Parts: sequence; structure tokens; C-alpha cells
Amino acid sequence: MSNIPTPVKGARHIAENLSLYEPLRVPHFEFQVVFEQGELLLPTAEPEEDDNEFIDPNLASDVLRLTIENAPVPSYTTNSIQVWHGNVQTHFAGKPSYNSPLSMTVKEYIGRSSRQILRAWQNLVFNIKTQEMGLKASYAKTGYLIEYAPDWTPVTVYKLYNCYPEGVTVAEGNQESDADMKKNTISLVYDYFEEVEYNNPLPTVANN
Repeated sequence: MSNIPTPVKGARHIAENLSLYEPLRVPHFEFQVVFEQGELLLPTAEPEEDDNEFIDPNLASDVLRLTIENAPVPSYTTNSIQVWHGNVQTHFAGKPSYNSPLSMTVKEYIGRSSRQILRAWQNLVFNIKTQEMGLKASYAKTGYLIEYAPDWTPVTVYKLYNCYPEGVTVAEGNQESDADMKKNTISLVYDYFEEVEYNNPLPTVANN
């Protein structure tokens, strides 16, 4: 019993160590995807035309960074291997599994359309006009989920490897709605993640 710590009966440990116990706020985060030059074709374009307009990759990254409303934190669990011997069961750690895909809500603006970016990215996976599947080397991207302190100092950076949209759901129209903002949903698959050091600026075009 001597190893049990003395109960902390108040909040003095917080008051005397403010820099250590500053709460991490829920809305202080950004999610960024790194795209390449000349790969995000406007969804309205015809793929076989030579003068097609491509979306600037840095603009695409900024649109998603500034319109994503919620982004689940990547995590993983280890499956359990159960072994019986006689009347007793014991457990061993099995294979890991990640919480992929992540479901993210993305706000829709007229001048900066998240739907346009998401559809262009999804077309790299499967192009609905050409009916062709893309190669993973073309559609899988690097993503960064960054959590910030209240003064926007980076606290945690999660690097997501080989992420791509499994599905994009565009918000429906509703005549009875009280002028709600349209919000789209992306189901984002990733292979695995790591916590990494923050580098300012984060990798951008062809530098990830």
C-alpha cells in the first residue's frame, strides 16, 4: 500500500504549471493532402482532350485544408489470439488493424468547391467517363492531420500513408431546409500512419 500516490484533492498542480496543463482544443486542427502537378483534372473535362484544365495542386490542398469540418484521429488496435490449455484461456497480441477508412465532413463553398477537388481525386481511382481504374501509385497520396495549441503552435502531426477516397457523398438538396450549409462526406482509406515531427512548411507539390 505504500506505493499508492497521495490523492490530488484540488487543481493546484494545474494552476502552478499552466504551460504543462493547457487543454488541447477540439477544433484546433487541419488536414492536408499532398497532390502532384498536372493530375487533378476538372470533373467536367473530357480526359482525351489536349487542352484540359488541371486544378492547381497547392490550391487543391488549400481547399481541403480550409473546408474540412471534422477529421477522426488515426488509430489502431491489435487483434487477439486466444489459446486454451485445459480450463484456462490466455491471450496473445495478433495482427494490427487501423481505423481505416476515416469518415470526414467537408464544407462546400461556391468559389472554392470541395466537391470539385474530391471528385477530381476520386476520378484518379476510377474515372467515370473513361471507365478506367487508376493505379495506386497515381491515386494514393500522403495526408497530414495536424493538431494545434490555442496559439496555433503545432502539437501533434499524424502522417497518413497512401490515402485515397473510397467514396465521396455529395450533400442532398432540401427545399425545407433552413438555409443550412451543404456539407460533403469523404470516406478516406489509408494504409498506416505515424506520428512525425512538424516541418514548416509541410511538404507540398512533388516534395512529400
